[in-house]
Amino acid sequence: HIGFSVIKIKNIKANKVYFTEVDVLDRTPLLDIKPYVKYFDSRANVISGWLDKHFRNGNIPDKTIIK
Repeated sequence: HIGFSVIKIKNIKANKVYFTEVDVLDRTPLLDIKPYVKYFDSRANVISGWLDKHFRNGNIPDKTIIK
């Protein structure tokens, strides 16, 4: 299986890319990096299935926030 994540690059040093804000297991291989271009990569009218009912009106349920 291949997944897709939008990540935040923290540092690039000695041919290694350090990144955060990704949902993968440790030691998961990174196959490719492409820039995020808001003009092409964002989508309007996206439907997120069952998640939509939990995030109505931009509200984030308390149980999803780690304090």
